[in-house]
Amino acid sequence: MKTRQILLISSILTFSLLFGSCTDWLERESKTKLKEDMVFTSEALINSFLANIYSRLPDIGSLDGDINTISTITDESMNGGKSAGTNDWENYSYSYLTYYDYGLLKDVNYFIQNLPDDATNLSGDKVDYYLAEGRFLRAYVYFELVKRMGGVPLITEYIRYENGADMTEFRRPRNTEDEIYTFIIDELTEIEPVFKLGNNRFKNRASEGACLAVKARAALYAATLAKYNSTMSTPVRLDGGEVGIPAARADHYFQLSLDACQQIMDLPEGYDLYKNGSDPGGNFAELFIAKDDQNPEAIFVEDFDISGKTHGFTYNNIARSLRYLSGGGSYINPSLNLVEAFETLDGNTEKLKDREIPGDESSSYVYYANVGDIFNDRDPRLSGTLMLPGSSFNGNNLDIQAGLAVWNGADYDFVERPSFASESNSTYTDPSTNETYIRTGEDGPHNETEVSRTGFYIRKFIEAGEEAGLGRSSVAFVRYRFGEVLLNAAEAAFELGETDDALIYINRLRERAGIALLDEISLDRIRHERRVELAFEGHRLFDLIRWRKAHELFNGQMDNPDAVISGLWPYKVIRPGHETHETYIFVRKDIAPEFLRARYFRVGNYYNAFPVSALNANPLLIKNPFQN
Repeated sequence: MKTRQILLISSILTFSLLFGSCTDWLERESKTKLKEDMVFTSEALINSFLANIYSRLPDIGSLDGDINTISTITDESMNGGKSAGTNDWENYSYSYLTYYDYGLLKDVNYFIQNLPDDATNLSGDKVDYYLAEGRFLRAYVYFELVKRMGGVPLITEYIRYENGADMTEFRRPRNTEDEIYTFIIDELTEIEPVFKLGNNRFKNRASEGACLAVKARAALYAATLAKYNSTMSTPVRLDGGEVGIPAARADHYFQLSLDACQQIMDLPEGYDLYKNGSDPGGNFAELFIAKDDQNPEAIFVEDFDISGKTHGFTYNNIARSLRYLSGGGSYINPSLNLVEAFETLDGNTEKLKDREIPGDESSSYVYYANVGDIFNDRDPRLSGTLMLPGSSFNGNNLDIQAGLAVWNGADYDFVERPSFASESNSTYTDPSTNETYIRTGEDGPHNETEVSRTGFYIRKFIEAGEEAGLGRSSVAFVRYRFGEVLLNAAEAAFELGETDDALIYINRLRERAGIALLDEISLDRIRHERRVELAFEGHRLFDLIRWRKAHELFNGQMDNPDAVISGLWPYKVIRPGHETHETYIFVRKDIAPEFLRARYFRVGNYYNAFPVSALNANPLLIKNPFQN
């Protein structure tokens, strides 16, 4: 037997797993070192190796990773978790999106290369199944690489470094962007039938549905990049094709995406939209906290419902009045931009009526008996995605009130709480009635830290209960779901001229949402549907990137409403003896407090810069366009 190096496996299951069920394959962590020869001697150890790989998968939207940041640098929201007066999060670049991890790929290639020879105790069918799982993980990682970096070196063999070895032989040039997408799709196509023979119940592992879902998304990305990069006045490309997919390849990729989506619709697993109960808003919110085995919409998830593995998404984003601790909460401040993207129930896109002519300060205020009435008759997905003035959560009413609008005989004086740090001036006493009122609600909005600055909070992924509130939430992150499959199918079908089918796919989502069905379809309608259906799931920025719209939308100009974050602040009217007394009016904040710099996406941000360490280690790497 040849001598092998010692391999550190950072996530090995404990001995009890040898006698456990398949469901707790990811349950425990230990810090055991194993000789390489031992890695594939039992299914438990094989699963342990794979568990380590799954735990390291890059996810731009993961609930324990970048989902806060990816949402707060787009038009979905702003960061409310930093101290008032700071604005460093607005002076962002997109370099943090850089992902270049060949250490993970090295481990996956090791698994694929050595499993067949070493797993002598497994049947041929099981070896094939695990090999397919390894290849799925490799394709998954390459997709995360190519959508950030463009073409990267395609390495499918395990490269082992010996002391004193000539490192130049391990250097590889970049493959073209087209070649990487082709590899991903070909790999997933080839291994997908293997999973027909396996058990696809476990949604935190590779499956036939997961293969097809990744394939559908990757092919759609490649198709739109091929089409829309080529329509730019100066396309972003490199001469060798490392960046830039030929426009002639667009329909090929659109068809691959559509075919994969349609295969998912026909799978015997019965993936479908989540429908539980008669309240469409509550149903939509429940979709993101439902257990995997009770959620037909979930296709591939990052599962946190296991011993010792939790995340702090609820702690980071819960409304201020619902916190279990004095710190945390209110990190994601959803934008009015997003709120007003949700249509009315009859399918119209219109601004909320803060005034008789929305947004026109010369027109009269609109008065509402209840603070939440302004949101009546909106797409129920709005209340399933966000917590709004008038919302309740887990039996508790949110306290969203910016202040008081006190009538002075000619106009309103706006009276707000100066600070949450002190109880001083937290109330106001009307001199004509001696009636005392709370100035600002516990949930703001306000310009201070840990309270919404826009007037809204996120609801999607928020879990009720003390454990979640203390930073130990177990809600799964749904990486791929059937709702996205319908959106991908609609977009691909429309691009291929199959508009009738595209309309059917979109209307399935709108019917579930409880909103008027469309009579006709357009690309803008499909893109709009993606924005509201997939909000805060990590799609928005990458959609704008693949459509080549990000640099137009986020142009760095403060007078561009798309490039800034706006808010809507409710005030309680204090006007004793008048019919409007103790009603509510709203003040539109065209630029939310503490939002000090417009979103600015440069053309050079469409592909991320390679790390200096990677360039130094491999001089064959060609820099991306605009990289210094």
